[in-house]
Parts: sequence; structure tokens; C-alpha cells
Amino acid sequence: MEVQNLSAFPHFVCEKHGRKVEVFDIIAVRGTFDLVANAPAKAAAQQLPVCLADTYYGEPQSSSLQAESDLAIIKPATDIIMVGHARSPRGIAQRDWVVGLRIGPQTKGVRVTGPRQWQRGITGWSLSKPEPATQVRLQYELAYGGRY
Repeated sequence: MEVQNLSAFPHFVCEKHGRKVEVFDIIAVRGTFDLVANAPAKAAAQQLPVCLADTYYGEPQSSSLQAESDLAIIKPATDIIMVGHARSPRGIAQRDWVVGLRIGPQTKGVRVTGPRQWQRGITGWSLSKPEPATQVRLQYELAYGGRY
């Protein structure tokens, strides 16, 4: 199969064989965008290539997913992966703040905090108060999911 890609986004083409000897043509397209607060997403000057295999921040068994393969067998919707840092409003160091992403009518927000440490006290383990920060790396290993 020959594909003429008239977009600015990289693509990957391959064939997949089904259960009953069917042959499916697969086309994966990947777009990389720069996000700026209160502005529409803009196509990045440097586009990342189609991701052919999962990549991790460290060892696959002990670190979080950095990018999922674009070649999943079933992908009923679009994946959106945010990579980067959450920056505090106006660049002023804060203990915590809310950041979010909006795509059309869909909105997702999360509260980020400055660095914290686990502390052992009389009643058990607890998290320290966050230190003020101007940016926080968005990575699963830094997430806290609430109380156990």
C-alpha cells in the first residue's frame, strides 16, 4: 500500500493479518503539539516519530510509562499524554496549585504540590507539608493518590 501524507505529521504504514487470513492495512499518525496557557494548541516545530513500542522513564518493571506504542491492536479513542512540567501561576513559588488540560468540551484538572517527604511519627507515616515550588515534573512516580 502506498500512502501520500499531505499533513505535517509523521505516519507509519504496515499490514496486519487477521484470524481468517484477512489482511488489514494499518496507518498510524502521530501529532506533537506545544501547549501554552489559555491558547489553542499549536503543532510543534519538531514532530516526534510514531512510537513503535512502549517506552518507560527507567526500567520497565519499576518505572512509569513515558509513551505508549501507537500500534495498539485496538485503540477506540485518541491517547493524550502530557509530558513536561506544571508551572505555578505567574512563576511565583507556591506549595500547591491546580493545573488542567481542556480539549473541546473535555476538561481534566489535577492538584500538584511542591516536593514532599514521608515522615514517621507517633501515629504512623504521613506526608510533610509541600515545599514551595515554581514547577513540578508531571510523572506518575511523583503522584499521590489520597489516603489508604
